[in-house]
Amino acid sequence: MPGAGPPARRGRKEALIDPAAPEHRRVFAQRLRDLRIECQAPPYRVLSVLSHCASGTLSEAAGGRRLPTWETTRAYVIGCLRHAGREDELARVLPRWRIDWEHADLAERGRHAERPTVAAAPPTRRRWRRGRLLLAAVILLVTATSLPAGEAAGPAAMTGLYNIVLAPRGWHGGDRYALLAERLDGSIDRDLRAWAGAMSSVQIRRAPSETVADDAADAALRRIAAEHGADVVLRPVFRLTADRLSTTVEIFIADRTLAETPEFAGRHDISVSEPVDVVDQNLSLNESLTAATRRYLSAVVLFVRGLGSYALADFPAAEQQFRRAGHEFDTVAGSVGDQHIRRAVLHLMIGNAVGRQDPAGAAGYFRRALAEDRGYRRAEIGLAEALRAPDPCAPGKSDARRLHEAIGHYRRSLRLGRAGRQAPNPLLDVKAHLGLGLTAQCLSLAGIEPGWERADAEFAEVLRLQRGADLTAAADRHARWLAAEARAGQALDALAGTGSYAEAAAGFERALAMMNRIDALRSTYLERKLVFLQNLRFAYQHLDDADATMRTDRRIADTERRLSALPAIGGR
Repeated sequence: MPGAGPPARRGRKEALIDPAAPEHRRVFAQRLRDLRIECQAPPYRVLSVLSHCASGTLSEAAGGRRLPTWETTRAYVIGCLRHAGREDELARVLPRWRIDWEHADLAERGRHAERPTVAAAPPTRRRWRRGRLLLAAVILLVTATSLPAGEAAGPAAMTGLYNIVLAPRGWHGGDRYALLAERLDGSIDRDLRAWAGAMSSVQIRRAPSETVADDAADAALRRIAAEHGADVVLRPVFRLTADRLSTTVEIFIADRTLAETPEFAGRHDISVSEPVDVVDQNLSLNESLTAATRRYLSAVVLFVRGLGSYALADFPAAEQQFRRAGHEFDTVAGSVGDQHIRRAVLHLMIGNAVGRQDPAGAAGYFRRALAEDRGYRRAEIGLAEALRAPDPCAPGKSDARRLHEAIGHYRRSLRLGRAGRQAPNPLLDVKAHLGLGLTAQCLSLAGIEPGWERADAEFAEVLRLQRGADLTAAADRHARWLAAEARAGQALDALAGTGSYAEAAAGFERALAMMNRIDALRSTYLERKLVFLQNLRFAYQHLDDADATMRTDRRIADTERRLSALPAIGGR
């Protein structure tokens, strides 16, 4: 384990940094490599487990081909120091790396700004660019030099693999019984800390006391997650009325926690409502009811533990924890009558965890989520995907009924988004339109009904939405992947729909270029690139372009080598 024994056995020798890369990339990549060697040269598959980041992404970060994101840089540093048993240095080292990364990023943006364009920008535009870069440099200098030693602007970023913040509780029941909220809030705090105490990779922190307005909870929880570098933020909210006690735990899940499904990120609620006894206007809680509420809070902790396993791509462990949480919720519901537990998010995450191996089982869980919450957009998308994705899209083999049902769920998700009763989620919009395009395409390929024009229109909408979306880094990366899929979908429309091989080849080339600009290396990306390349080869063959076909064959072989080189842990 970290800090014990001889240095880890090295894997294959790391490729040399490209001497033609810009100096700031070469210097930054070499610093990352030096840190890895200093920390006993752990293999990237080990760094992946220690840093909560795909091994391919970490390897690319030290390659110099592109400047890694700050999130990837942070993961690389955390993984190295964890392996060397130097976790206590993280609070001191990470801010220095952040400053170095900001300098490199400034050089990167300056390089992009200097690239010639087809039409030169007007002089005022060029002056604005130079001014913007100068302003960024001044801000960076002030940030790096104006803070006294040991003082940070805001809370220090958490450095665990899985970071949980408890936000200030909400209480609606008057001052007289505020102690009740404090006692229940303490219950979830103790359960979380008892679990985290045995898990060095988990960190728990309480956010400073502040008033969080119920109608602004989404924005507040998102801000708290960003300020602390948290994967999950929990906010218990207790409401006492004349005859009922309602306990809701608002759970904000950061998009990085959900890896390749950041469209499920955001706020989710799990709640329980139970009766109370009122005698002569004095509240007395039945002991079995308070025990049930404590058990409910323990089930929430199990759910949060499942999210941690999911974040580390341990889907079997995540499924196990989610199911244990479900069993606890069932126990609460059956312990004393008249309880209602709202746990649609639990069904959503079980469906998400099992969907890779069991789409039919996943569909069942998404249906259960929708039965509890008919306005749950994420569950609508999950169910639509579970219905569409397994279909072979082949004559005589496709299920028209399931495909049309998937279309209905994609459309309902979009209607819910347009209704204005939920926070905007552009990533869900992109996913829904892509799903509609792929389903229309599938119906056409299966010979069930013509849908090439509908598919092309949906793919165009995906590209339009992606260009205008304001997303976090992980969500933006995912949206760019979905946009590449839409571009490839348009190319397939040309290939199989109109037989325009030149248009198809150009479309697949554009889709591949979009994939190449994604700052991550995952098996799912490489597998999709192989599909695009094989379709591209088919188009070049029909164009009788032997040179382009040979080049594509080499690209296919290179992608297959990169895919086979990814370790089973973290990269796959």
